[in-house]
Amino acid sequence: MARDRISAHLVNFLIVAVLAFSPAAFANIQPVLDLTGGGFATEPLSPSVAGWEFQLDEPITIGAVGIWDEGKQPLNIAHEVGLYTSAQSLLLDVFVNNNNSTPVGSASPDGQWLFTSITPLLLQPGDYVLVATWGDPIDNADPFRLQANAVTSSVTYTGMCSKTGLDSLHLVFPDCAGAPLDNASFFGPDLAIIPEPASITLLGFGALALFRGVRRRF
Repeated sequence: MARDRISAHLVNFLIVAVLAFSPAAFANIQPVLDLTGGGFATEPLSPSVAGWEFQLDEPITIGAVGIWDEGKQPLNIAHEVGLYTSAQSLLLDVFVNNNNSTPVGSASPDGQWLFTSITPLLLQPGDYVLVATWGDPIDNADPFRLQANAVTSSVTYTGMCSKTGLDSLHLVFPDCAGAPLDNASFFGPDLAIIPEPASITLLGFGALALFRGVRRRF
């Protein structure tokens, strides 16, 4: 009976461990880009998309898509976030809203990130463009951040991207221009990386070893 109880506890532990690395938990990790302060918030004057471009030198696996939440206030609209290759192939198309997102803290005092989990997506080395819809003052909008200071992890920021004056609010591939990371613009959509598969494998092996060791004792 004691062995059965311990076995049940270990099974529960394994379940909790697996859930801890599920897509629902990815919203709590650090974004690939974070704002550290500075800049100003503004709303677009017409239906627009805005974001940034980046380069990858090594593969990464994306587990969540996010949006900047100025002032930590409820969003006024759902933001459609799109991830493109530099050749304009759309890889991701995700809506981030108040109901399907999880708040994630930022180093900037001006707001936070809202992340929505996705099916993990492996990105190979190359160039990518990340944009989001931003609404307009007539139909409602949320402010994005301009000329902010930012830091990146696992990606290299290469420039700002936008397209304004659209006839309706929808994703389109933007125009991009080089910009420094200490004066970055159009935030913003964001991405989050999930834990490496090796980490999950090691966790599983460790739990199984513990399970076997306890069983031998009983």
